[in-house]
Amino acid sequence: MAELLKPFVDEERKKLDAYALTHGPTIGAMYEGLTKELLQKAIPESFGLQVVSGFIHHGETTSGEIDCMLVSGAGEQVPYTSKFKWPIQDVIAVLEVKKTISADELSDSYDHLRQVSRMYGEYIQSPHGDGGKVDISWVYRVFSQVTGRRVSDYSEVEKLPFDLEMIFHILVSEFLEPVRIVVGHHGWKKEETLRGHIYKLLESRKDNPQGMGAGSFPQLIIGGEYSIVKANGFPYAPGLQDGMWPFLLSSSHNPVRILLELVFTKLDIKFGTNLAEDDSLERESMSVCLCTRAVQKDGKSGWEYMFYALREKELRERGSSYEWAPVAISDAQHAAFMRLCRDGHIALDDADFRDFFHREDGGIDRFIESLVKTQLVAIQDSKLVLTTISCQVVVTPDGTFAGENHDGQLSAWIGEQLQALSAKKRGG
Repeated sequence: MAELLKPFVDEERKKLDAYALTHGPTIGAMYEGLTKELLQKAIPESFGLQVVSGFIHHGETTSGEIDCMLVSGAGEQVPYTSKFKWPIQDVIAVLEVKKTISADELSDSYDHLRQVSRMYGEYIQSPHGDGGKVDISWVYRVFSQVTGRRVSDYSEVEKLPFDLEMIFHILVSEFLEPVRIVVGHHGWKKEETLRGHIYKLLESRKDNPQGMGAGSFPQLIIGGEYSIVKANGFPYAPGLQDGMWPFLLSSSHNPVRILLELVFTKLDIKFGTNLAEDDSLERESMSVCLCTRAVQKDGKSGWEYMFYALREKELRERGSSYEWAPVAISDAQHAAFMRLCRDGHIALDDADFRDFFHREDGGIDRFIESLVKTQLVAIQDSKLVLTTISCQVVVTPDGTFAGENHDGQLSAWIGEQLQALSAKKRGG
């Protein structure tokens, strides 16, 4: 769908760029209209959703004007206008739209969309909020993939180290809140420049960091052909790096596809559908832009950040996409995965387990660490558990592999391997 819609957006954008008009608000409205058209073409009509502009409200609180929002349910039309007031609980995605995004506009959009996040927080804590009734099993799974630690209820969350507990709470918020997206139809000519403006945003507010927590960043910032994506597990979930959460990534992949990945994942969460399922092997290449860790110091708590200063040459060499493949595993890991797939867990104090694997390089602790690094396995209490929905192991002439097959991606990969093997035999 993204491959179909990207040429449409590019062509319509050229028409708007060439249109002879100098009235700023009307120019902005044209690009907002194009963004709405994109969403309307992408969302199945059977969902009964609407794409509108206007305002979000909760109780007596009303947001600033919203350029574009994807909504369910019913809103209130603002008299004598085409704009609406929509209750926060029925807002699925919020888009701030710019013809050309600048550093100042990025900063303004950040603040504008943060207001939506705060409003949802007020709603969920109000008597009308339904936070206690929501199934967050998806969050538990994502948390295990990101951190290597599995929890099943809040009593376990309270026992986590402070930095991991804060990641969990952020993931819950990200799971519940509307997706917040900044769309700059034109941006910077280099991915490196977009990344640099994230650093400048932090730098400009270091003396007054209120509102600069990890949860306040939008889930997606599009600047022309480049994107900054929040790796909150919905759907992107890289693991911790040296104890820090790589929560902002940059990409040169088709931004329409990334936008749809986020919106479709939110629809799957809200409606129990499978729009985001994808058994194709092409994946969006991304590079870590910003890592974070929650810290406590002198009786205060906050977020520590680390910016990755990559040059444009490095980003171009990475490419815009790669082919997904399962994780190559050793014979010992194969044995562990087979037991996990069979029993669902392995007790860390199991004498047979420790005796069988203690001879592995680095000993039993290093072996456990190697399993967790696959992101297919996590530690819960005193046992190893799977983080997947449908983990499978496959043995090929090139080795043994393990991977998630919920969307059928492992089956698709096996199909490609069989085709390659068949072609090789015919050539021989």
